[in-house]
Amino acid sequence: MSLTSRSLLALGLALAILPACASSEPSEEETAMAEDQTDAESEDLKTLYALGLMVSQNLIPLGLSEAELEQVQKGITDGVMERDSDVSIQEYGPKIQQWAQARMQAAGEQEKAASIDFLEAKAAEEGFTKTESGMLYKEVTAGSGDSPGPTDQVTVHYQGTLRD
Repeated sequence: MSLTSRSLLALGLALAILPACASSEPSEEETAMAEDQTDAESEDLKTLYALGLMVSQNLIPLGLSEAELEQVQKGITDGVMERDSDVSIQEYGPKIQQWAQARMQAAGEQEKAASIDFLEAKAAEEGFTKTESGMLYKEVTAGSGDSPGPTDQVTVHYQGTLRD
């Protein structure tokens, strides 16, 4: 299963299990109830908040704006509360994967451009060497002794990093 397919599957599952999301200020009744929460209820609220954070990880690759996220929250709320929907799931459901793939592809192109800029900046820094494949490395501490042969075992200490 490809990364895109897994991301879309995770997104679909996350959205299917997400509890209702509040899209407005809490009512006076909700505020009063929140003030009377016991420790156990408070822990439940923290757990629900953590669930929201987990779901958000599946939405990050889509690069949603705040207005788009509000629309997603409205759809979740309407679905969980079993309200009439604004659109037909049969009509728009199949469009989700195509839309998400286009969004993730655009985000990938942006990341690729940012990565090229990052690599160019690193290559210009003192001490970095660029290989034919484009890999950059910086020798921090040179080893001593003879160079290893094709069948020799060696110990190497390295640190790999990503652009961010």
